[in-house]
Amino acid sequence: MLLCPLLVLLLLAFAACERAFNITHLIVPEVVAPGITDVEIECRYDANFTLLNWFKGPNEFFRYKPGAAPSTRSFPILGVGRVELIACGPAACRLRLGALTEEATGLYRCDIERDVPPYKFETRTAYMEVHGHEHRRPLLEGLAEEYGEEDDIQAYCRGAPDAEIRWYINGREIEEMRGSPSLKRQSSRLIFQGIPPLVTVQCAEFRYGKLSGSKEMKARWRDPTNSQKDERAQEQRNSSQVLKHKRTEQAYSSDEDAGIDMTIDNCSEISGQSDLKSNHEDAENDVQEKLEEKVLELIEALNARANAARAAALVSLQGALQRRYLAGLLANHRATLADHIARMLRRGRDGERRAAANVAPLLALQGDSSVKVSGAAVEEGVWHAAALDGWALLFSLAEAAHAAAILRSHPPSPARLLQLLEACNLEVRMAAGGALAVAHERSAEDEVWSGSEEPLLARLTQLARDPHKYRAKRDRKLQRATFRDILKYFEEDEVPELSVRVGSEAVVCDTWGSRAAYTALAGALGGGLRALAPHCAPLRHALALPAAPPLAPPPTRQDKLQRHLQNNAACKARTLARNKSRDKRSAALSL
Repeated sequence: MLLCPLLVLLLLAFAACERAFNITHLIVPEVVAPGITDVEIECRYDANFTLLNWFKGPNEFFRYKPGAAPSTRSFPILGVGRVELIACGPAACRLRLGALTEEATGLYRCDIERDVPPYKFETRTAYMEVHGHEHRRPLLEGLAEEYGEEDDIQAYCRGAPDAEIRWYINGREIEEMRGSPSLKRQSSRLIFQGIPPLVTVQCAEFRYGKLSGSKEMKARWRDPTNSQKDERAQEQRNSSQVLKHKRTEQAYSSDEDAGIDMTIDNCSEISGQSDLKSNHEDAENDVQEKLEEKVLELIEALNARANAARAAALVSLQGALQRRYLAGLLANHRATLADHIARMLRRGRDGERRAAANVAPLLALQGDSSVKVSGAAVEEGVWHAAALDGWALLFSLAEAAHAAAILRSHPPSPARLLQLLEACNLEVRMAAGGALAVAHERSAEDEVWSGSEEPLLARLTQLARDPHKYRAKRDRKLQRATFRDILKYFEEDEVPELSVRVGSEAVVCDTWGSRAAYTALAGALGGGLRALAPHCAPLRHALALPAAPPLAPPPTRQDKLQRHLQNNAACKARTLARNKSRDKRSAALSL
């Protein structure tokens, strides 16, 4: 009687061991038509498994482990805004994918496995194509074309203001970077996949937990073996040049040849000068590279939480933009900088607003103008002077007839400008004097000036010879120099010519209108005027400079090893030539 239960248990165990282990059906829609945002997928099986996984491409998005707590777990993937469990049991596992976009197109796979003896594994795949689910794409920039071992992978993402930014590398989310607009991660060969090795960096924006937009970029792996091959090839070329130089050297056949060759020291001096020039270029390249690295660090520092840190980064960025023309470097970060500056002008404190207003015109002239400044932070004491300078700058653009009509019908009139010469603020007095000169230059023949020239000349003479000691010495000097030129114009109808050196060119200001234009640009750009004038066409037009010639392509930079090998080859050739010259001299003197 005891044998029957034992036989039954043995038969059941044998049946369990021999049970089929396979996936019977994988139900995934082949095409998702436009307008359908939710689909259901199902994996049916006949197996006694311990783990079930759903994949899209190489990325897992759902896991079912019977007996575990919790037994199911889902993972975010691009293209699928929501993964919902319908039912998972001993015969089938059914899911609902919601908020689909075109990124959901791909190969879907269901895997089952048994990780206890007897070990078994089964998989099945199906392709799903999603149509017509377009979505907003955020702006992704800053990713380099290639990376090597332990390089810093940096990227910046700008999405909607109310969206949460999430970062993905090769389709897998970097959870510690969630909510950050910038990505910084150290490069490693392990994250580059495929042939040739590539890494995919994706930026996605989520609203209320649902995917609303995504953008991706790819970068290559920089193979160190290829760079070593290039270095060896360059070294072989340099050595071949040295050998060629040796073969071309001939023995001296006479004292006359020796006497002629004694001038080889001149060649040595010339080659030495070329070496100095190459060293100078190397130093210049190093300075440029360090400056570009510093600018990238400053752009990243604009994300700092402290107001003072952001303001300090803007001040440093202003100095960098005034020293060099960096349009090539800023091309990949222009939208990010524009977003930072616009936000600081709107919501920043006084220091931030002032620094952002100073950086905005420099950034706008570094290549294409894509930054719009909605306001500037200036001190209250110079508002009137700034308004007068702006009026004079716009007035200089008007035709003579239109300018006279403006003076007759719209303020400020010449009488009002004359009153402003009595202002207590020096900048207001100087701005009023400049505005008077511009207005008279554009409408000198109009009757609006009749009867006001005598009091105007008297007041200008007084300001040009101001003897008051209570004014600051610097203010007195500046006022006298300014109003002497204005007085000379009204008395002799002659504009003192002003020539200003801008880089290798000279800006000639022979009218009060051109002076106003140069003063406004110099005040806004500062030292950046010299760096931007050779490259910015609108700036050259405003300064009445001729069109700049097309820029030559940037010279290819040699790496440090190539420059070192080239300098060594030149030094060796120069040493050989000098030694032969000394031997010739010794032989000539001994005779």
